[in-house]
Amino acid sequence: MAREQDVADLRRAFDAAREAKTKGRFDHALRLVEGFTERVAEMSARHLFGQPPTRPGLSIVVLSHRDHPDVDRALEALAADCAGQTHELILVDDGNSALFESAKRHFPSFLGLEPPFSIGCAAGRNLGALLARGPAVAFLDDDGIIEQGCLAALQRCMAETGAVAVRGKVVPHTGGIGERHYDLGAVRRPTFINCEGVSIWQRDCFLQAGGFNPLLAGHEGNDLCARLWRFHGPLAFVYEPDAILRHDYASDIAHVDLKRAAIADNRAFVEFSSREPFRVASGIGNLLRRKHASRLVTRIWDRGSTAASKLDDRVSILVVTSDGRAHLEAFSESLRRQENQRFELVFVDQSPGNRNAAAMRQVWSDDDRLICLDGSSMTAGAALNLAMSHARHDICLLSYVEDISTVRRIDLTLAHLAADPGAACVSFLTFNEAEVFGRMAGSDKDGLNDVNLRILPGSEPEWSTFAFRKTLFTVPFEAAAEVDLHRTWLWRNLESTVIGGLVDPTPLVYSPRPHPDAAARLQPMESARRTISILSGTSADGGGAELLRVFSQRVLLRNASADLYDQRILRRFLSRQLKRLGEALSPPCKGEKMQAGGWSLVRWLRRRFR
Repeated sequence: MAREQDVADLRRAFDAAREAKTKGRFDHALRLVEGFTERVAEMSARHLFGQPPTRPGLSIVVLSHRDHPDVDRALEALAADCAGQTHELILVDDGNSALFESAKRHFPSFLGLEPPFSIGCAAGRNLGALLARGPAVAFLDDDGIIEQGCLAALQRCMAETGAVAVRGKVVPHTGGIGERHYDLGAVRRPTFINCEGVSIWQRDCFLQAGGFNPLLAGHEGNDLCARLWRFHGPLAFVYEPDAILRHDYASDIAHVDLKRAAIADNRAFVEFSSREPFRVASGIGNLLRRKHASRLVTRIWDRGSTAASKLDDRVSILVVTSDGRAHLEAFSESLRRQENQRFELVFVDQSPGNRNAAAMRQVWSDDDRLICLDGSSMTAGAALNLAMSHARHDICLLSYVEDISTVRRIDLTLAHLAADPGAACVSFLTFNEAEVFGRMAGSDKDGLNDVNLRILPGSEPEWSTFAFRKTLFTVPFEAAAEVDLHRTWLWRNLESTVIGGLVDPTPLVYSPRPHPDAAARLQPMESARRTISILSGTSADGGGAELLRVFSQRVLLRNASADLYDQRILRRFLSRQLKRLGEALSPPCKGEKMQAGGWSLVRWLRRRFR
């Protein structure tokens, strides 16, 4: 049992943290609650009733802070939904002395926890999750009545989508007032978890991120998702309409105003402790309103957690940096969280005195997968060639220390290369607070994922996500190149051999760097001419307009005969990319034949380029 002085000290620190938060001293408040859950766990009384399952499939945590009739009814409904399952129940008594006796009437076994003092809902749920044994942990409000099948629906959604966290639907219980975010409709949709009282979380991910902030009572789900999403992507949080909880938000308008005011008080604190949480939450919540998004989201979720790698290959992750010391911890953490740990990290340090390499060795001191190389006197191209020369594996992934690779990057990369053994490369999308789903350009169905089409300026792959087979990329980087290094490298390899590859529109790497405006990234026509001549099969010596005309015609003819791409999408794609090059199209030669759609495209492009 904890000593009284230890309990008093912990309580005093917790009260001081709450006061600091109220006064706007957010940094001080966060420091005061570091390690709070672990210390509470050491001091909490534990009561084991009955014989719990040896290997629970799900851990359910219910916290109660007062005795009222709905608690017993909620436990009764929960027991009915758990019948025949190997779930474990964890009850946290945060002020309801009747909680355990009520549970004995409905459950054959459960773990009861008594914190040393009232710690609040967020901290109590953290305590339950810390002591849980299941791979996933569900949190339920103590005064909400779940409908039959609620838990199964939450688990099914998590399994089918690969989600880190899932929330359900909340409907009024006694005719009280609801809240607009309680019921998000009849279909699954991406959303931050803003109904924590009917939610399920992958336990390891929950604990890795530190759980809910114990100082919050409102917005704790948004805050936690904002800390998780960089490592798991924008589609890792899902609303499941078949998981239903009957619960009243408030009994009257005055109660509504009181709750909303309390939640509003937390907003500044959440914005301090997480990076743009409400902007991200809004962007993710509105994803399905965006063009192409609904189909892409469904495709990614349908893939769920089943797209594990079918290759047994190890991979080499190549990193070149001159000034990335501030990002090494988060970058390394994202690699250590990878579901596939079969990788080596080739790190080329261009900083004077190899300061980054020294810091990196400290971060990876217990791991022999790190290879540090001196690139202090090298250009970026030469440093990348050095990294490739030391890579021991054929499949290489490009990365930047400022970025965070989501946990399935390696697995999804290998899955794509396994599905197409002839593919030489694959890339995905980057995402950030400004573009939560990345730049959604094309999809697998539209066919605009072909790397041979996606190398025009303004549509090239996201290099932060790029992976390639070293044996098929035989042309090195240009050591003297300072501009468009990666694009030039890809073009030169296209010239030397036939390379197949794709761009998968899945957001897979968090990149804090804003996507530059497409116009700022365009090369002059002279630089793009070589690529267009490769794709069109014409001489690069002709006029720019002629090259563009032949290029567009040949691509459309090839598409019409092979039926590879959606013709309307392809037309829009060609028009957009060719317009960005700023060249006028000449009309087709008299008598030249094109299949259906070709003439209309050329006429349309010509009107657009006037």
